Amino acid sequence: MPKQADYRECLELCKITLSQGRYTWRHNRVLQELASIINRAKGETILPKTDVLIFTTEGGAKSWHGRPVRITNQIKCPQDGCDDWDLSADLPDPCIIKETRLRPDIVIHSASMQQLIMVELIVPYENRIEEAHIYKREKYLNLTKELRPSD
Repeated sequence: MPKQADYRECLELCKITLSQGRYTWRHNRVLQELASIINRAKGETILPKTDVLIFTTEGGAKSWHGRPVRITNQIKCPQDGCDDWDLSADLPDPCIIKETRLRPDIVIHSASMQQLIMVELIVPYENRIEEAHIYKREKYLNLTKELRPSD
């Protein structure tokens, strides 16, 4: 177990890191790379080689399962000629969604398909991955429900 001095040192480093904007810089670099990859993937068939993904922490202490996503089915729909997907990254006010205080990092939308994909990026430290995922999922839960069409 870390000593008391370790916690104080960590808190001091966090203050320095925050004041220098390093968290924002790291987040923005990852966001920039994701937006670039998504833009390049428009119209391409990108299929994962496996049905199940297993994410594991660096030391192998924890792992969890995820499912790969077929990017082609979301970015372009050849069967109906949908070719109007737009990507917006890090907008101050994504008016495509509606007036809200919530601001997803990436919004991918198609007017003709009336579909919208929200991507919220969080770049936590390894020991906060699950906690951060739950926080972001809950943060956008109500907005997601409001945007879904009523059946």
